[in-house]
Amino acid sequence: MEDDQEDREYSAQSILVVGFLGGIVFTALALVLQSRDAIEAIGYGFEGVFYFQILITVMGIDSVCFIVSSIIMIETASQRGVAKSPYGASGRWLMVWGVILLFVIIPFILLPYTLYGAIIVFAFSMIILVLLTKLPH
Repeated sequence: MEDDQEDREYSAQSILVVGFLGGIVFTALALVLQSRDAIEAIGYGFEGVFYFQILITVMGIDSVCFIVSSIIMIETASQRGVAKSPYGASGRWLMVWGVILLFVIIPFILLPYTLYGAIIVFAFSMIILVLLTKLPH
């Protein structure tokens, strides 16, 4: 009974994080779509149109992960027994995938402006992900 209450409180707190991150990604997607011409004019061996299509596809997938995760967490926070179900677990997994994709999107957005900066941010993101997986749950 107490575990169910803790899971519901976790879901209630996670709704804010997921909603905030989802809002940032969705807003960034809108800004990227507005500046298509500037983003397509990149170098580093990528074809600009191909780069733009990959970027908006990954950002769209990330937005969907955060949106669906927030919907599931709202239901998990409001109902008993749902947090331990596969349905509740899928909300947490979608949140994790959303964060991982966000760590990929940020260096990808930096790539047209600074190659070395994008590499450094990507390496730093991967170090953080590895350290987060080593923490006790």
